[in-house]
Amino acid sequence: MKQLTFLFAALLVLLVFSLTVLASYALPADKTEPPLPSSNVQIAPPAIAADGLTYYEVIAAPSDEPTISPTPQPEPKLRLRATAFPMYVNQRRHIKADVFPEDLELIWTSGDEVVATVDREGYVYGHTAGTALITACTTDGNLYQRCRVTVSLPEDLSYLPQRLIYQIRVNKQANVITIYTIDDEGRYSVPIKAFYCSTGYKTPDYTCYAGYKKEMHALLGDYWGQYSTYIAGNFLFHSVPSFANSKDSLNMEYYNLLGTSASGGCVRLQVINAKWIYDNCPEGTQIVFYWDEDPGPLGWPQFVPMPLEGNWDPTDPDPDNPWNNGEPMISGAEDIYIRRGAMADLMSGVTGTDSIGTDATDLISIETDYQYDVAGTYTVRYSLTDASYKTVYRTCRIYVAD
Repeated sequence: MKQLTFLFAALLVLLVFSLTVLASYALPADKTEPPLPSSNVQIAPPAIAADGLTYYEVIAAPSDEPTISPTPQPEPKLRLRATAFPMYVNQRRHIKADVFPEDLELIWTSGDEVVATVDREGYVYGHTAGTALITACTTDGNLYQRCRVTVSLPEDLSYLPQRLIYQIRVNKQANVITIYTIDDEGRYSVPIKAFYCSTGYKTPDYTCYAGYKKEMHALLGDYWGQYSTYIAGNFLFHSVPSFANSKDSLNMEYYNLLGTSASGGCVRLQVINAKWIYDNCPEGTQIVFYWDEDPGPLGWPQFVPMPLEGNWDPTDPDPDNPWNNGEPMISGAEDIYIRRGAMADLMSGVTGTDSIGTDATDLISIETDYQYDVAGTYTVRYSLTDASYKTVYRTCRIYVAD
């Protein structure tokens, strides 16, 4: 029995030694160098055990291939040069941002757009007294900085560029803009001008104040707009969009949607009306948005759709605009001789063209006192107003005989 126990213990020791032989080597104490199995093996300093043997522990076998570490990339950085500042109503101030890399894109927002708004370049516009928190944030949302803006109304208003004599009221339901001027008591109560526009569901619903202006402004979706005036957020007054940075690439379909809710939030206008706001409504002009089925005190404005053959806004005053180099025409209108009781076809042979030469017969209107069953001489007046709002007239006679 003792022999079996001794044999079992010997086998167990042999097994343990076999499992650990790859991790360490042992030599007699008088030996100074271990038997290296490979030139690549790293050996720990020798240790002499109680049994008189020297043990060497294998630490690691390094790879023959060099280790390549990735080049560390600098982290994006964002810092606003101001964390708080005061400003006045109708004043504009710029929040400068230091960013890395230099092309890091920022999204600017205002915590209270009634008090102050901010555009995509970090310009802040004060509207009413109060405090607004302006935030600059990277597009991925990982970095952001804030600036607290306090807007106040000073006693001295001499800093205003000129007297603000106009107010812009935008009816979002009717898509009609009415311009008001001041009465004898200084109130905006006198309507002087109305024109169609196109708003959208994102168009502001609150009172704003006109901001910066730009003659040709890049819009979303690679579009361009003329005579833009800043409203709030990312929204502007501007002309109906063009497909390129040129006046002769108008989106005609968008033009003919004026008078309907068709924009992404900006307020689209004919060039002549966008230019009027651009020229006459300085920074600080009040803009009131409201909702009413009644277009306003001046009623529904006149609007003439343009033919899809054109590529210029018909109202653009630019001398190169082909609409400014022609005139509408009425052809084929002649005196008519007819017997009493017979009905004359007043449009027989009558056609019309607009200022760029396209057919505009459907735009001809007729005014007459003609009575088919009473003998006499009658007047027929033809008129044609084209999309450039130029009007041509032709007058003829109808002779009714027994």
